[in-house]
Amino acid sequence: MILSLLALVALAVVGHRIRSRPKWDEFDPAKLPGAWTVVAFSSDGCYACVEQQKVFAQLKPEYDEGQVRLWQVDVYKAYDRAVAYGIPIRVVPTLVFFDPDGEIVRIHEGYLLAQEIRDVLAVFRGTI
Repeated sequence: MILSLLALVALAVVGHRIRSRPKWDEFDPAKLPGAWTVVAFSSDGCYACVEQQKVFAQLKPEYDEGQVRLWQVDVYKAYDRAVAYGIPIRVVPTLVFFDPDGEIVRIHEGYLLAQEIRDVLAVFRGTI
């Protein structure tokens, strides 16, 4: 009886974790040109990354996709491409800000608040 109950609880927990995993964007450097892009290289096992995902969800409605793109990228799937592009990833999350030409303008290691991301984008976009 107790084993059955424990098995049901374990299934519920595992099922919730699978359903609550983030939808990852693909890191494709060819898609960078055309808009300001902020890429968060993250992992679903990292608390700060999960919190960063919430910040991105909060910010997405504020920006037109053609002006600013916010991508959450699984660091384990994109690490080789990121390093080949010249992005040093030592911690997660690592946020990388790209200009509309696809050039890196800032790399930030660690979590950023929504207002901090707004401020960085405002400075680089010249809207301050």
